[in-house]
Amino acid sequence: MDELRAISTFICAAGLGSSNGAAHAQGCTPQTVSKAIRQLEEHPDVRLFHRTTRKSALTDDGARLLSSVRAAMSRVRSASCEDEGPIRISAGGAA
Repeated sequence: MDELRAISTFICAAGLGSSNGAAHAQGCTPQTVSKAIRQLEEHPDVRLFHRTTRKSALTDDGARLLSSVRAAMSRVRSASCEDEGPIRISAGGAA
């Protein structure tokens, strides 16, 4: 699973507070959500959620990551909006 998809899954799970809710919202299985979150936890060796049988709550590391990725996504959206408009392509003629 690529990191952007894993981050998107993490944001969804954090917002909904459960892997099952995130799975339902994203049209995948809870196992796929768990795999995505494990992928994010393995690289820096951190735990992103306190998990119980009923719900998940962000750890301090998870809250920091969520804040960072939301800020980054906001900057990407802002940059995308600034680039909207007509695109002109020109090519020099052969001499």
